[in-house]
Amino acid sequence: MRLFILRHAKTEQKSHSGKDIDRDLKYKGMRQLELMSDFFVSNFSELNFRVFCSNATRTRSTFRELEPILNIKKELTYHDDLYLPSLNQLRHFLGEQSDNSENILLIGHNFGLSDLCTYLSGETTLLPTCGLVVYDFPDFSNINEISKETGIEKYRYFPKV
Repeated sequence: MRLFILRHAKTEQKSHSGKDIDRDLKYKGMRQLELMSDFFVSNFSELNFRVFCSNATRTRSTFRELEPILNIKKELTYHDDLYLPSLNQLRHFLGEQSDNSENILLIGHNFGLSDLCTYLSGETTLLPTCGLVVYDFPDFSNINEISKETGIEKYRYFPKV
């Protein structure tokens, strides 16, 4: 099983509504996603994905820009639980999934995603905007089985714009 952890691309400082959840991508974020799309095409074009995405505008926009190059295995789901979660909330969310998809893409926010990467690998990780870290879990067949320091980092890509 492989878990792709992707932080949303670079965003505006403020939204039109004044609410954090409504912040959208900046031009720099769109450029990051162009590079990320190229990285996915070069490395993962043959893979099918199950996608779990935060309900925030910036994560939805991040997904929409990548969607054309992804082979989605099951219907995409947006989750309130993935909006600014802590490590424990992310662990709980993943623990509730009974998904044995071979490739899972989780699109969300810091600092929860960085904390999850650190938890899975045992190495301190700070995801920048549009940062991607990919972990293999050869001893597990289901997303809800993963635990501390069981991930083997296979890829790390932080697009520079």
